[in-house]
Amino acid sequence: MGCGGFGFAGVGMVVVGLGLPAWVWGLWAVAADRLPWVWLGSRDTLKPGDTLNSSSYLLSPKGAFTLGFFHPHKTNNIYLGIWFTNDHDRRVWVGNRNAPVVDTSAVLTLDTKGSFTILPQGGDAIPIYNPAQVTNNTIIATLLDSGNFVLQELNSNGNTKRVLWQSFDEPTDTLLPGMKLGVNHKNRSTWSLTSWLNNVIPAPGPFALEWDPKGHQMIIRRQGVEFWTSGVLKDDTFEFISDESKGMYNFTIVSNEDEEYFFYTNIKQGGKSGWFISFDGKLHSFDESYIAETENCNGYNTDGGCKRWLPSCRRGDDMFDKRSGYFIHGPEPSSFDINTSLTMNDCKVACWNLCGCDAYTFLYDNQTGCKFWIKKGEFFQDLSGVIPPLYVLIPKPSHNGKFLKLRLTLEKFLLSYH
Repeated sequence: MGCGGFGFAGVGMVVVGLGLPAWVWGLWAVAADRLPWVWLGSRDTLKPGDTLNSSSYLLSPKGAFTLGFFHPHKTNNIYLGIWFTNDHDRRVWVGNRNAPVVDTSAVLTLDTKGSFTILPQGGDAIPIYNPAQVTNNTIIATLLDSGNFVLQELNSNGNTKRVLWQSFDEPTDTLLPGMKLGVNHKNRSTWSLTSWLNNVIPAPGPFALEWDPKGHQMIIRRQGVEFWTSGVLKDDTFEFISDESKGMYNFTIVSNEDEEYFFYTNIKQGGKSGWFISFDGKLHSFDESYIAETENCNGYNTDGGCKRWLPSCRRGDDMFDKRSGYFIHGPEPSSFDINTSLTMNDCKVACWNLCGCDAYTFLYDNQTGCKFWIKKGEFFQDLSGVIPPLYVLIPKPSHNGKFLKLRLTLEKFLLSYH
């Protein structure tokens, strides 16, 4: 069994048993409370017959990464994931992003046949990996300091015979140094990233980061359509990545008959390193810097690698703004989309593409689904904060914008007398 979950008392007894002064084990307890999975006896490997439950973890050899179960903030869904040990919120891989364990506990098992399975209490098994053929050799699963979780078959001398499965071959939204982004021609698969649905649901969202082996460039797609491109790799960098990213990475392209892919390494080693694509289409680094500055990709602008997707009925300076208020033709939405795989970005794009759409927002509390206001006439902003906000189309510059500004000024004046 894993070493996580000893709790404060367990750490206290271990240290007190060593005869150390109270202030030493007090500091130890504080550190253990912050990093409850990093205690004596930590392991990095599962062997056939081993299990991992919600209070046990794997820790990579140098402690860089942790593998275990987690549940996003304010949800009852449980996922198997890998994260930076010193930052639990930096999750770099999710094993069951399409099949969460709901309202119960779960156990990860590795059997003698080499099958990885999540077993929810009282629920159906969730397979992570099933081998195509059974082997009689030793099988182990190890979490590496690269962040890769590797299932391998060993020879009789203990050396690796072959890799059966690895998490780097099934990326979610994060590209770590050394991970491949590209195409595997041998098994006709791809290495690509897909964003989370939103900040609490790891299910695949609307944005994907891919490698274009013919164009030798990275591509961000929104629902399959090009949203941003990096430009061709030239003079050891990409044309349209952010200036702060240029000079920070070494980029390598590999192309042969079996595979075509791109990967990067950090010029400066150390610290948390990784790229992730957010649910709103931004490509970030874990040091909080941008790799792709896609916030300017509004559908009209084509600077910086952005692709045009704005319909002809919209103008380049139109924008949506989050505001509370109501339309003159009534507060009720004109239409709904109950699809729970739709994100706020999907709602925005749908409203952009629907000429006459004046506003949108999410339908459900988890910020999925869409509500639209179409041809509702003039919008009156409410500054009291009582009315739930919408994302309202603000044409700029326009006479409507001038009238809106005048109306807001008048409302502020009237509110000052309440």
